[in-house]
Amino acid sequence: MPGPAPKINCDVCGQERSLLKSGKKADGSVLYARHCLPCRRKYTQTYQRPPTKLSPEVSRERKTEYCRRWRRKHPERAKLASIKTEMARDHVARKAYKRQWFAERPEYHRQSHAKQEARSPGYSSRIGRLWRARNQGSLAAYRLANVAKIAAYFKEWATKNPDKRSVYKHARRARENAANGSHTAAEWRTILARHKSKCVTCGAKGKMTKDHIIPLSRGGTNFVYNLQPMCLGCNIRKATSIAAGTQHSLFDRIAV
Repeated sequence: MPGPAPKINCDVCGQERSLLKSGKKADGSVLYARHCLPCRRKYTQTYQRPPTKLSPEVSRERKTEYCRRWRRKHPERAKLASIKTEMARDHVARKAYKRQWFAERPEYHRQSHAKQEARSPGYSSRIGRLWRARNQGSLAAYRLANVAKIAAYFKEWATKNPDKRSVYKHARRARENAANGSHTAAEWRTILARHKSKCVTCGAKGKMTKDHIIPLSRGGTNFVYNLQPMCLGCNIRKATSIAAGTQHSLFDRIAV
């Protein structure tokens, strides 16, 4: 425990009194001021200006006048501040402004997404899942109110992206059959290029369909190594059969 403050002659009044603690030295010892408490109080009352207490009306007027001067001095920043203030009050206007801003700067939008994905892979997917989980009610209401619009959008999307549509279709079939694995559109294009877009059964060229070597309903996986290109007729005739000599261990591996 530190001892009592030393008593020495005050530099102001000259009387022997206990000195005030003013801090600590580098070595941890206490640092004392060279004046006593009564002298310190007298100095404060004499020289220190008391705090100014303004009425709410005067304070409001001074703040208003300051804002007016600032707006006259910075008109562009004042205009932007007004827009942000209005958007903060109106949630719909804020969303419309952000949508317009990003629409006018598509390259900036793509670059910002690319940077975020580089810093944290899968960031967009995680944010999307989190948002959908938090807004299930509003999403359901939107779907019910815009059934025709959503159907038209997905029909147009499927026409423009047949490979991706096929991937999603087979992923759904795999879930329904409790099958493991998944593949991408790029992997399927690699399979087509390897077989030169020819049917593995009849050798015909043209539009190919995906065939699971080991059918999903019989324990096959949805990985790319369980896929082969077939024309529609051969795929229908094959159905859920398994070709003779097929080694199950090559195509029914579980994802790790």
